[in-house]
Amino acid sequence: KYAELAPYLNIEERLRMVDGEIFGKVLDPNECRTRARSLKGDPPDGMPNPVLHHDMPCNKEMNMWFMAHGLDVNDPTFTRYVPKEKHDFWHYGENGGFFNAEWRRVISEEPPEGYTRDQVIAEMLRIRGQTP
Repeated sequence: KYAELAPYLNIEERLRMVDGEIFGKVLDPNECRTRARSLKGDPPDGMPNPVLHHDMPCNKEMNMWFMAHGLDVNDPTFTRYVPKEKHDFWHYGENGGFFNAEWRRVISEEPPEGYTRDQVIAEMLRIRGQTP
């Protein structure tokens, strides 16, 4: 449905469709993490204290925004295992740390016509590249 409708809708219209679950069920963060783990599989051997990190945050508000751009935050392409210490470093702090703050900035700067799916993926790759 998304591919057929998105080209004709602005971001506000797409968000309303996501809210009405036209593009699928919006998962809560716990469901999101469970689904991501089932899709990604086990962490790599030898990684100390592995945590599955969503490069596209899975809190409900952001998950809806990604869905409005035709993206599943649980797609294994958009998740990765990292050591817990690194994950905690990325997520502690104001607005949920660097990752969530940077995504909030991207979302707040979206033009009225909305970003394309490819533009959102490019932002994810940019943000991913800025992590220590």
